[in-house]
Amino acid sequence: MCLNAELTIGFQNYTKEETDTIVVIGYKLNSGFTAKIDSNIMVKPYAPTDTTPSPDFYTVYPDKDYIVKLPSVNKQFRIADYVVLTQRCACENRKVPVLKSFKVNGADRTDVYSFDLPR
Repeated sequence: MCLNAELTIGFQNYTKEETDTIVVIGYKLNSGFTAKIDSNIMVKPYAPTDTTPSPDFYTVYPDKDYIVKLPSVNKQFRIADYVVLTQRCACENRKVPVLKSFKVNGADRTDVYSFDLPR
C-alpha cells in the first residue's frame, strides 16, 4: 500500500477536557484563509474534569488550507504551505503524491504523516 498526501493531526498534548470541542475550517488552497470551503465541528461528551490525554485526531489533505480551533483553551492553528512531491510507489508501480512538509502557524514541519498540535 502506498502512502498518499494526507496528514493526521493529533491532540495528545491536550486533555480530553480541552478538546471537548474541535473546529476545523477548510479554505481554498493559497487563499490566505479568506475563501472558506467547508467546516466541521466535533463535540465530545468528555467530563469537564477529565484531564487524561485526548485520543482525538483529524485527517487533513493538502488540497485545502485549514484552521483548527480549540475553543476551550482559546487556541487556533493555521495549517498551510504544503510541499507535495510525486514519487513512484514501488509496491504498485505508479506515481503518487507524497507530503514532504507544511507549516503550522508559519513554522515549518516535516513530521508529515502525523503530528500533535503544540501547546
